[in-house]
Amino acid sequence: MPFSTLECLVDTGAARSVLKKSEAPNLKITGELNGIGLEGTSVPLEETVETEVFVGPLKTSLSFVLSDSVPCNLLGKDALMKLRANILYTKDGPIVTANSSSEDVNLFESIIPLMATRVHGNLEIPPDLEGLPSSLWATKGGTTGLIHRADPVTVQIRPGAKLPRVPQYPLSQKQINGIRPQITSLLQQGILIPVKSPVNTPLYPVAKPGKQGEYRLVQDLRAVNKIILENTPIVPNPHTILGNIPPEASWFSVFDLVDAYFCVAINADCQYLFAFTYEGEQYTWGRLPQGMVSSPSEFGQVMKQVLDRWQPIQGTTVVQYVDDLLLTAISKDLCREASISLLQHLHEEGCKISPSKLQYCQQKVIFLGHCISRGTKHITTDRILIIQKASYPQSAKQVRAFLGLVGYCRQWIPNMSQLATPLYALTSQAGHIILTEEQKSSVDQLKLAVLRAPSLALPNYKKPFFLFCHEQGGQASGVLTQKAGDKQKPVGYFSCKLDAVISAAAGCVRAVAAAAMLVEKTADIVLGSKLFVMVPHAVHTVLQSLTTKHLSAARLTKYEVGLLVPANITLLRCNVLNPATLLPTEHQGESENDLEHDCQQVMEQFYSPPNPVQDEPIPNADLVLFVDGSRLQHPEGGFGAGFAVVSGSEVLYSESLDPSQHSAQSAELLALIKACELAKGQTANIYTDSRYAYGVIHDFAQLWKHRNFLTSSGKMIKHATLIKELLEKVQLPRDVAVIKCQAHQKIKDDITAGNDRADKAAKKAAFMVLTVIPADELPTSVTLDILKNLQKQAGTQIHTKWINKGCKVENDIWKHEDGRLCAPPVLFPLLANITHFPSHVSKGGMISMVNKLWFAPGFAQHATDFCKKCMICAKHNTGKTEKTPLKHLVKPFYPFQRLQIDYIQLPKCNTYEYVLVCIDMFSGWIEAWPVTKATALITAKKLITEIVCRYGLPETIESDRGTHFTGQVFAEMLKGLQIHQHLHTPYRPEASGRVERANGTLKTKLGKLCEQTKLTWVQALPLALSSMRHTPRGPHQLSPFEVLFGRSPNTGLFFPQELQGEHASLTDYVKQLHKQLTNLHGKVFSSLPDPETVFGTHSLQPGDWVVIKRFVRRHLEPRYDGPYQVLLTTATSIKVEGKPNWIHASHCKKVFPPSSPAESQSRVLSPVTESESVPALSPPLTRSKTRAHQQKDN
Repeated sequence: MPFSTLECLVDTGAARSVLKKSEAPNLKITGELNGIGLEGTSVPLEETVETEVFVGPLKTSLSFVLSDSVPCNLLGKDALMKLRANILYTKDGPIVTANSSSEDVNLFESIIPLMATRVHGNLEIPPDLEGLPSSLWATKGGTTGLIHRADPVTVQIRPGAKLPRVPQYPLSQKQINGIRPQITSLLQQGILIPVKSPVNTPLYPVAKPGKQGEYRLVQDLRAVNKIILENTPIVPNPHTILGNIPPEASWFSVFDLVDAYFCVAINADCQYLFAFTYEGEQYTWGRLPQGMVSSPSEFGQVMKQVLDRWQPIQGTTVVQYVDDLLLTAISKDLCREASISLLQHLHEEGCKISPSKLQYCQQKVIFLGHCISRGTKHITTDRILIIQKASYPQSAKQVRAFLGLVGYCRQWIPNMSQLATPLYALTSQAGHIILTEEQKSSVDQLKLAVLRAPSLALPNYKKPFFLFCHEQGGQASGVLTQKAGDKQKPVGYFSCKLDAVISAAAGCVRAVAAAAMLVEKTADIVLGSKLFVMVPHAVHTVLQSLTTKHLSAARLTKYEVGLLVPANITLLRCNVLNPATLLPTEHQGESENDLEHDCQQVMEQFYSPPNPVQDEPIPNADLVLFVDGSRLQHPEGGFGAGFAVVSGSEVLYSESLDPSQHSAQSAELLALIKACELAKGQTANIYTDSRYAYGVIHDFAQLWKHRNFLTSSGKMIKHATLIKELLEKVQLPRDVAVIKCQAHQKIKDDITAGNDRADKAAKKAAFMVLTVIPADELPTSVTLDILKNLQKQAGTQIHTKWINKGCKVENDIWKHEDGRLCAPPVLFPLLANITHFPSHVSKGGMISMVNKLWFAPGFAQHATDFCKKCMICAKHNTGKTEKTPLKHLVKPFYPFQRLQIDYIQLPKCNTYEYVLVCIDMFSGWIEAWPVTKATALITAKKLITEIVCRYGLPETIESDRGTHFTGQVFAEMLKGLQIHQHLHTPYRPEASGRVERANGTLKTKLGKLCEQTKLTWVQALPLALSSMRHTPRGPHQLSPFEVLFGRSPNTGLFFPQELQGEHASLTDYVKQLHKQLTNLHGKVFSSLPDPETVFGTHSLQPGDWVVIKRFVRRHLEPRYDGPYQVLLTTATSIKVEGKPNWIHASHCKKVFPPSSPAESQSRVLSPVTESESVPALSPPLTRSKTRAHQQKDN
């Protein structure tokens, strides 16, 4: 085939390359598509197959679009991207080049693109602006602006809030040097101020990309933001602010304010809140700090006041988003005049403008990441290129980053939600991710959708809006348009996924939900303007027909309020082709949405079951049944559950249920299921007093079936298995009606009599298992006949479980395949009594003894509960006591602020028998002195002479409640020195954890030193203390010596003393020492546990029963006293009945409410045979008296 030579114009605004039909060679047509032309209207186009194309010396393959409406042939972005083209602007005009294997090849010269989507900022000040003051423009190293007429911003803190004091993170020398020029400059301008503040938050310098050694000054103000009393933020939505651009505006200027926040002063009374530490000195901000939660809102309001003082020129408009300004005008002259006037005003106010980001008097500008031209906006080329270059994500973080990048362009992507659905599941996965072919296709389609993104119209609030809605495959899609001539021009595309509940509804209901969701999504753009909602369904009719049978009341109300109440919304059924349905879907044309239909008829067919259940009595029915289910508490303790099915004269069926597995609702459902089974092949009227069961069968069952029994959060609904079974069993009767009757009525007719009979039978069945037989009525043994009856009465659920485990019936006795007898749950209390009493065997022993001779599934849980309820076991076994948070460990801020002291007793050496140990809670520095006696007087003397005289007065001393710490002498000494004493909870070593741990370490070291050196412990004590003071410890790996003195100790090894070697003068040494100590103390402080971050408490509540640990007991006495009932609780303590003092929760163990069942004697457990019987039963044996009497009657 010979080649054809065509002249083309490079158009970077065209998504596809276009050829005029009259000039195009004979190429094969593969299909049709719709495109947006220069007039912003949708036009049908033909697409050709890919063919070889030579552009200069370069070769590629392209698929062209054929059109009669283009003035010339166009090379679009698809061709330029394949050629890897670059557009360079020179003084002679733009030059298009493409990378080749050797060197850049010049393709075209002196080409003027029709639409340039990348706007380069001016690197030089335009000639029109040279007359403005030079101080208007921000220069590197220059001064920062200050808005003089703005009132200083006042920041208020929350009442009662604790001032944060977060230490500085350790910084590398590169970070310190990288931010030094910025801090120096800010200090010189008065933006930073030296300060002494109780508040401190850290700096976290961030490296500037592509600039080695340069860092951005960033302060972590999260702790301050938590205590700030934030006003309601007044910041516009960046996606809706473009609606302020007049549709007739065609010329634009964009101004970027430099260091905008620093242009606003902050009140001197609240400057202390933003202090930070740098090289040992504390500084704070005199201007509005970046990182404060309210800074954008505060500056936005100040800037609004600045703009309000400017008199705009008629025909111009200013759009402000924080520190970005867009000026629009209807002509170039107006734009030039208004721009100069606005810049002059900003200079007078004290603002600074960035000349490198200035976009002056242009017909196309970039503002807030969008490319703005007259009446339209489109995606910038830079953003398109970034998305196209993105590789397949390999981690959840990369998936979220890609979706975030594409999501910013979602208004341009018609089916964004559907395309991105395969990727959403990857956002929460951990580790390396390998994409499936479907997920790779999703990435590719999203990239292609961004590449083909059309231009969108800017909203014109003088015209009404049209929202075309569509739903298919559980995805809602829509396009918001406005009329341009006789065509609809898109303002934005919207899409979202319906939740699991609404996705399973009828197509008409899904369409209503989709319309409501899309109206809500477009509300920020429509802003109350006239809106026509176009849906291919009768939305108004559907909404009026919906009841709680179809949707919940809350959801139905939400849709009605969103679609019917607003006066600006008009609901219309589509009479023209719906643009939203043009979105490509897999099942296009197969849904009921694509056919003309009666919505009400479709809904009735969808929600009606195959065999509809009537709600009115059937005349002359074969059966009249009454059902009831019950779960209630027995007067003697415990719960029971059961259900019954009765006729007008007798109980047809009743069964007891496990109360731990069944509620009253599930019992009602089981009763309905059994009634349907009894009515198989007949007509039946079934009466129930349960609104739940009635609502399930008439309102919700079919609805839940369509949504696969899932809630809106994707979880299975309650009783899903029973509802599935009910939907199957309700098909068994030839015709059935389920009628609601009132509960607990006086007997006045057959219905109230039947319902009362069902209620009594259900309660009787519930107590069949819970009835406690008195000890004097117990039989002495259980024979095979009794076992047969107990197994038979176990119910179908237990029998099914036995069958699934391999059990079968032999001679009317259920046995496991290994020969063990099957024990029904009614025998569990008997087996537990026999195996546990009187030696109180553990649950493991009980389970082993029972499983050796019986097949008893579920006995393990029963044994566990049985042991927990045994009060003797609870008082003697160790068990787990309650855990409480360590809220008493107050975090110290500096060395020797808080001390812990304690005495340890050692073998008597000369006159010494005790050691007084004292440890600093901040540094871990330990002091210990041998003493002859542990008295309050000796304690007071040692603290004054050894601690106060050397290290100064501590703020707090913590200790236990021994007499040597609570004596009058010691208390008077603390009072005179104004030292606070904190006494720990008795018998709680965790409260004195720091000193107790030090005691153990000290004893161990003394033992090792005495054995090795043959010294006495008094002589070895200084060696042990030296080792503990010089050993690095903790996450910071610093020794107590380093924390106090800022240097490593000289222990005989060669460690150069950096502080002394580097600084000759004493002043320099002290400065460096201060810097070193500040750094070390910051590390230590950040590693200490913070009680403010400790949450939670014990699990005890008023009304619970506990046993209390006994700390002084003799041999064989219980470990715990009690039981006691809890009356009051705090975060760490409880008050119990019968005890005058508060008890620490860690001394308590929760137990079951006390009971006094008779305990049987120890017995031997053996299987039941023809000639043997189970030994005498021990109460409580939970067996039905009623059924026993029935057996005697039979």
